[in-house]
Amino acid sequence: MDYQRCADLHNEIMYRGWTESDRDWLQPQTWWQHQAPSPETASQLSPSLIEFLKRAYLRPNDSRYPYCFFYYLGGLASADDMISNGFLDIAEKNRYVLLYMTSPWNLDDKFGLAFDLHTSTATFIPNYNEAVEICQHRWSWLPLEVILEGYLDMLNEGKVRIVPVTERQDWDYEGPTLVRPWQLYPYTPIDVQKAASAMKRLVDAIDTRIHALPGPAAEPYTYLPWHDPDAFPDELVPASTFAYDFLKAISDIRVRFRYIAPGIRIPTLDEFLNQAYYGGDPLHIFIIETTDDTPSDGPDYGWSQYTIGVQITHANPYDDRHFTNEFHLELPFRVGGNGLAKQSSGQPLGIDPEKENPVPKGSRGELYQAGMSNGFTDYHGVQVHKVLENWAGMVERGDWEVGVDGVLGGIEKFMEADTEEHWEKYTVPHSW
Repeated sequence: MDYQRCADLHNEIMYRGWTESDRDWLQPQTWWQHQAPSPETASQLSPSLIEFLKRAYLRPNDSRYPYCFFYYLGGLASADDMISNGFLDIAEKNRYVLLYMTSPWNLDDKFGLAFDLHTSTATFIPNYNEAVEICQHRWSWLPLEVILEGYLDMLNEGKVRIVPVTERQDWDYEGPTLVRPWQLYPYTPIDVQKAASAMKRLVDAIDTRIHALPGPAAEPYTYLPWHDPDAFPDELVPASTFAYDFLKAISDIRVRFRYIAPGIRIPTLDEFLNQAYYGGDPLHIFIIETTDDTPSDGPDYGWSQYTIGVQITHANPYDDRHFTNEFHLELPFRVGGNGLAKQSSGQPLGIDPEKENPVPKGSRGELYQAGMSNGFTDYHGVQVHKVLENWAGMVERGDWEVGVDGVLGGIEKFMEADTEEHWEKYTVPHSW
């Protein structure tokens, strides 16, 4: 554990949250100075954690305006709360501490950020009912500095905003996006820019390889279907949503092929408008081509809100969602039964996390996702840009071949995700 780096990051978040909400900064005490833990308590902490706590500021008191360390975290736990937590002890006694208490980010039975004294790693546990499983399976545990860097990234990208105390006086209000002084947005202009840039990178990679093919010239260029104003009926793609802004941002892209990934193609305008859940979530944006020979399994749990295809999970602006730029790939068959396919946290596909030694059964819809916990925030689906960037890389490296109509291979190509040779190529980086 780089305790100095962790303390610097913690203190930067603290300072920015305090001063950018228009509060006077009075040099606070460190956690160690304020808590003055007993020798017995100190003996239950690791040396590196002690050094961090000797450098990390404890949030100042402000009786006028309550303050949370970050959107998801209220602040460093007290000495008693840090070491006295039954749910962590159930997983393994004397191994875990509750480093940060949760904030009022929702009304459920929340938990906080746990720290592993043996490995000096940490993870965000959204709900106390998940504490034992998250501790037992180790899938989302990361160096503390990586998590704190992630929170600063969220701030720098505008995912969270610091609300000045003078901007909102109704400080007793706890809405789905406001945790004093932090406001979290379901998506940002940077999210749209990243997704549009990733789509353009993917299209350019495919087009470059088509241009290099021998033989007759490819088809003429045409615009994506979202170039047509009729592609945006309000009841299907409401304005002021990620889905609307993203599809508008890529609407001027021109292509001369249909397949952007093996077996996955761009829809026609009529196909896009003919949604399975018209006027609701999710919103299909790309189509999976199947044949009579394509392997087929039923939904993972007997029923699913997703039909086969690529979709943006949340297109409804009235849902109280923390992330509306979520990507979901629903395959016609399960992937992961060999136990080799992994989500970004390292969690296998199609397992029951409540079991101590779960057996992977594979999944139709978990490929590219984070798993039951991502380590930073509450659970959410993978962001659109991450998967499109992954696909662009597959084309650029030659992992996927390209023909005159785009990427070759058929949807069965995704079965490679459950092989020893290829599984890592079908994961996205572990992040918030």
